[in-house]
Amino acid sequence: MKRLFIIFILLSIQISLHAKENHRLFLEKIHLHTNKSIFIAGEPLWFKAYCINLGNNLLSKQSNVAYIELINKDGIPVSKESVILKNGMGEGGFVTNKDLPTGNYSLNAYTHWSNSFSKELITVVPIYIFNNNTTSKPPLKNSQHEVIITPLKSNSWTALDSISNQDIKIEAQVEDLERILSLQFTIPQANEQSQSEFELILRSQRDSIHSKFRFSDGKWTKKIKINSLKGEIYSFHLLNKQGEKIAEHTLFLRKLWNTTPIEKARIVLGPRKNTKIELNYNDYSNFGDTLFLSASLRKKEPVKSRVDFINFLNFYKYFDHNANLFEPSVVQSLNRVCFSSSIALYRKILTDKHQVSNDKYIEKDNFILECKIISPDTKNALSDHEILMTKTGEYADLQSQYTNTQGKCYFRLPLQSGLHDIALQLINTDTIKYNFILKDKFNKSGVNLNKPIFNINNAENLKFVKEQWENYKVREIYNQIDFAPNKDTTIYRAQSNFFGKPKIKVVIDDYVRLDSLPEYFHELISHVRIKYNKKKSNIFVYNDDQLKQMPYEALFLFDGLVFSNPNEILSMNPRDIDRIEVVPYEYLYSDSHFYGITHIISKKKNCEIQQLPFNTERYYLPLFTKECKQINKPNILDGYPDFRTDILWQPKLVLSKNRNIELEFTSSDIIGDYELVIEGISNTGKPFVLSQDILVK
Repeated sequence: MKRLFIIFILLSIQISLHAKENHRLFLEKIHLHTNKSIFIAGEPLWFKAYCINLGNNLLSKQSNVAYIELINKDGIPVSKESVILKNGMGEGGFVTNKDLPTGNYSLNAYTHWSNSFSKELITVVPIYIFNNNTTSKPPLKNSQHEVIITPLKSNSWTALDSISNQDIKIEAQVEDLERILSLQFTIPQANEQSQSEFELILRSQRDSIHSKFRFSDGKWTKKIKINSLKGEIYSFHLLNKQGEKIAEHTLFLRKLWNTTPIEKARIVLGPRKNTKIELNYNDYSNFGDTLFLSASLRKKEPVKSRVDFINFLNFYKYFDHNANLFEPSVVQSLNRVCFSSSIALYRKILTDKHQVSNDKYIEKDNFILECKIISPDTKNALSDHEILMTKTGEYADLQSQYTNTQGKCYFRLPLQSGLHDIALQLINTDTIKYNFILKDKFNKSGVNLNKPIFNINNAENLKFVKEQWENYKVREIYNQIDFAPNKDTTIYRAQSNFFGKPKIKVVIDDYVRLDSLPEYFHELISHVRIKYNKKKSNIFVYNDDQLKQMPYEALFLFDGLVFSNPNEILSMNPRDIDRIEVVPYEYLYSDSHFYGITHIISKKKNCEIQQLPFNTERYYLPLFTKECKQINKPNILDGYPDFRTDILWQPKLVLSKNRNIELEFTSSDIIGDYELVIEGISNTGKPFVLSQDILVK
């Protein structure tokens, strides 16, 4: 018995710990796979978003909404798209505006949950857009040097280039069975700096090493026991006596993932050649049971600027792309948001998944609509007041929230693409007009690195964009476009009543036509009493449970919208009304107490009225709408050449035991080198990157 009792206690502790683990709220960061990095203004930009849980390195199951922005050189978003994430993944795209000037742009990707904690968690992907229709000044030379990421290999010296003219040779090596990090510095003795003092700084998120030294016979070596180092990734700075940086690098000592990109053998195709490339699960079963992938095939770009999934998980998932990552202020910020034991700092549990009390929240099962109520005269926020969000239509879907001290309240909308027909209503304020301010979930300004990822003054680069531009213009002329505008005009309304099935329902066409709506209440619905007070009608409902009329007015709805004065509705022609529904008892819903409910539904079911109730704003709110859709097979007429340079984009690929992948495409008439890139992540969190060169000749 004692043994069974001990086992029971241990199981209880394990279950308790498991429950606590499930309640941890981890931060997230998004990896973007784009169809390419160099675009012609007017071309579509396609992306696949992988949302990574920073606590366990797996696809995140927390946030189901991602925000993607295209940022210009001034940090202003020029295109925006919100994406529904399913199992941590989502895809989308937008058309780059034909009026965008030539230059460096950046994609910003984030979830609201991580963005509300730190802008450092925004993923920034640099791209280049070329536009021959606009004139712009040559790009300025970037004065900030970029961090060079250098993975160190055992028993081989890796040269680290200087960023100044100090003529110092720097080499790094991991030696003695990966137990010693050796840094070797060499300077010509004739150099006037050879007798000066220098400082070496190695810094990670957990520790730092500072060493001041002078060269001896033009050499100096620093050996560090790797076991004494607490970090896996270190910034490397070499400073001269004046404090100027001579070299700056980032060193991988121990990678989270030692996986390397898979490079398949180059293949040669002729123009208009139909080809199939297969991925067999047995060849990649060591990655996991299931791999979630995306694939792009396009003209090979002369520069490689993108960060693949492996490097993202090894480095960029923790840091942004700036060179000052290891400055104390940034380190302190990152320590707050993602560097601690298992990165799970935020254990405030949302006890009710429907309740949101502040700006830090996870959009998991719903899109969260933020609203702020202010006085237009004083600009003061209206706090501790009830706000209703209603959905107009055949069914009544009502949410009730109270504003917090900042005048904010938060409502839930389903993760459905389309136009959401909603109304926000301020209750019991018939004299003072207030303004409703809906928060734009996208950032007002974004992050553009302005890194010169593509130097157009280079002859090879200029030739590449010139050919891309000419091919794009020819495709326009012959209508060989691989995308089409997408106008999502679906109206999304409520699917059921918040009060369930009404006890009383009167369908107007089932009865003899009466002259007015009040007559239907008087003749057919005895539970409802209409009392007239000056210019206002008051609706009261007889309570079936208490066998008496309830003391306060009932909730009155028309096509889902709440009316405190139903005069306009009661004066409608009964021919325009479909039915009347009544709930003849007290109804508690959230924090609201209704003394009966009366709902009138029109035949059009779209709440057509001349004037909205006081302090009511109605919106057709677009959520997750796509501005363009992909055309897999552009219209290429017989006898006309095929000018495509973007051959394939497939963002939803799955490789598993029971499912291999077969990529089928047809090469175009544009000869040259193409590159196939397939990347993604397994169910175990292991990154996958595969590339293959394809020559069309």
